[in-house]
Amino acid sequence: MASYPETKRMETININYIENIARNDNDQVLLAELRELFESLNEKDKIVFILTVKGYTREEVGKILGVDESRVYQRLWRIRRKIEEYIG
Repeated sequence: MASYPETKRMETININYIENIARNDNDQVLLAELRELFESLNEKDKIVFILTVKGYTREEVGKILGVDESRVYQRLWRIRRKIEEYIG
């Protein structure tokens, strides 16, 4: 399972990635919404989100977190719903 310092490092990497996307699009509103969305996630959801964005499979994420693949799927489903709320 990922330790807090690793989680913090991954958060920084992905916040920077999100900021770069928004800067490239020159859309500060999008950047603010993405930051708010990311900050609203709990620690495990942040890890699931980050690893998924990096291309890890649900099975790989489950092994990292020590949970079943179906739990990862449930977390991704909730994250997608949150994204839809922010976009919608």
